[in-house]
Amino acid sequence: MPESTPADPIFNPADFKSVQLTIVLQNTTTQNQIREGRRVFGIAPNKEVLDPNHEDPLEVSILEFTENGLRLSTPSHTCAVGHYLILLIEPKNSKVTTIYLPSKVTEVMRVDPDFDEVELEVRESERSALDQLKSFFEARQTDILNYFEQIKG
Repeated sequence: MPESTPADPIFNPADFKSVQLTIVLQNTTTQNQIREGRRVFGIAPNKEVLDPNHEDPLEVSILEFTENGLRLSTPSHTCAVGHYLILLIEPKNSKVTTIYLPSKVTEVMRVDPDFDEVELEVRESERSALDQLKSFFEARQTDILNYFEQIKG
């Protein structure tokens, strides 16, 4: 008798994985950055120094898109209102290349001692990069909605 195989699951959890991004945040005002889970003092490659006070991985994540920019979650003390940032955003497992997004900090809210919510405004001349990032998320949402429509029948 042939060995039975389990039925294909109705839902494949991999179909609903969130968009995964690698984000490097460079604060050009203070010359600091958050990269590879660490706070780095200095932006020039030969002048970088790792922050010895943080051993836990640090993360920058996108919370939402705003009319003219983004709202991020960042490690505390990463930036202040008026600072200029460059975000290098690379979607994982995607054909989209790294998105270069210069921006200005318009609001910082302390969420807890370790994290801030930061609102960024993207210059009008750089909004095409922001639109590219938005379209990446919109395409993923469309894929998931289409999947539900197929199941629904």
